[in-house]
Amino acid sequence: MDSVYPKRRAEGASISRAAFPSTGAKLSFVFEFGEQELGYLGDPARTAVLAAVDRVMRAVAIKDVEAMIGSAKDLSEGVAKVTIGALGGSYGANADLNGLGHAVLEVLGLHPSGLHGEQALQKLHGSLIAGMQALGELRNRHGTGHGRPSPSPLPAADAAFAVACASAWTKWVLAAAARVFVARAEIAKAARSIAEDVFRRGEIPALLQTLNVQTLSAPDQRLLGLAVSRRWTSGHTFLARDDVVVPLARGEAEYPTAFADGVLTGLLVDETGYFVGTMSNADLAVELSERIPNSDRQNILRDLQSVIQSAPVRPLGPSDESVGQRLIALANGIAQQETKAVWLRIGTDVSAGEGSGTTQNDRPS
Repeated sequence: MDSVYPKRRAEGASISRAAFPSTGAKLSFVFEFGEQELGYLGDPARTAVLAAVDRVMRAVAIKDVEAMIGSAKDLSEGVAKVTIGALGGSYGANADLNGLGHAVLEVLGLHPSGLHGEQALQKLHGSLIAGMQALGELRNRHGTGHGRPSPSPLPAADAAFAVACASAWTKWVLAAAARVFVARAEIAKAARSIAEDVFRRGEIPALLQTLNVQTLSAPDQRLLGLAVSRRWTSGHTFLARDDVVVPLARGEAEYPTAFADGVLTGLLVDETGYFVGTMSNADLAVELSERIPNSDRQNILRDLQSVIQSAPVRPLGPSDESVGQRLIALANGIAQQETKAVWLRIGTDVSAGEGSGTTQNDRPS
C-alpha cells in the first residue's frame, strides 16, 4: 500500500530571525501524510488535501503573511469538508468554519457535547472548534481571498502560529478519521461501489439487503443513503431512483430512519455542498420527509435546513421553474404544522438563492 499512497512530505523554508526578533528562533513546518492518514479518501479528496498543503508551504517559503493565513484557513476548511463527506455527514459549500468545526467533530463522534464525564477533553475539543472559527476570522482580516487595499500589518510570527495550528488540527482530524474508517471499511467500500459501479435492475436493493442495513449504525446507514441518493442526483443513474428512492418515498420499501435521512439530504444537496434540487426531487424530498417518524422528523429537517442555508443555489434562467416556489407550494399542503413550517423556511431560502445566486446566509467564512 505504501507504493500506492507514498508519504508526502512538504517542509517549508524556515522563517528567519526577522519573524522572531527577540529570540532569533527558526520555525519549519512538516506536513507528512501517507496511507494511514489519507488512504480512506477517494482520489479527488486526497489530491485536494495535498494541493492545499503545497499552497501552505509555498506561502511559508516566501514568508507571505497574507498567503500563509489564507492557505492555512483553506487547508483546514478542505480537510473538514472531505472528512465530513467521507463519514456520511453533510455541509453547505458556504458553511463557516465554526459550523464545519462542529460538524467534523460530530461525524468523528468526538463532539464536546457527547464526551460525558470528560471535562478536560470537552474543553480541549471545544478549543478545536474555537480555533477553526478564529482562523476564519483571521483570514477575513489579514489573509488572502477578499482583496486587500493595503498589506496586512500582522507580524510574521502570528502568521506562523496560525499555520502551526492548521498543521496540528489537520493532522489530528485526518488521523482520527482514519481510525474511524478502520471500523467502517466494509461500509465505506459499499458506499463507494454504489457511487461508482455499474448496476442492473434490483442490484442496489440486493446490495443493501446483503449489508443488512437495518442492523448497521446510524452513521453507516446515513452514509449509504447519501450514496444511493447522490447516485441519482449527481450520477444520473435512474436505477438508484427507481429501485430505492421512489419506493422509499412512497412507502413501498422500508429502510431505517438514518438511511432515509441520507437519501433526503442527497436529493437536495450534492457532495460539494451545492443545492441541486429539481422539481421532481423536491416532490420526492417532501413526500419522503412525511414517511420519517415524527420523533425524528423535525431534527432531521432542521439539520437539512441548516445545510441548505449555506448551500449556493443556481440563479433562475428566463425559462426555469422555481424549485423554491415548488417547495413552498408543497409545504402548504402539509397538515403537520411543524413539518410545514420547516419546509416553508427551506423553500424561502431556496427562492432567495434562485433570485440572487446565493442563499440568505452567504457570508465570509
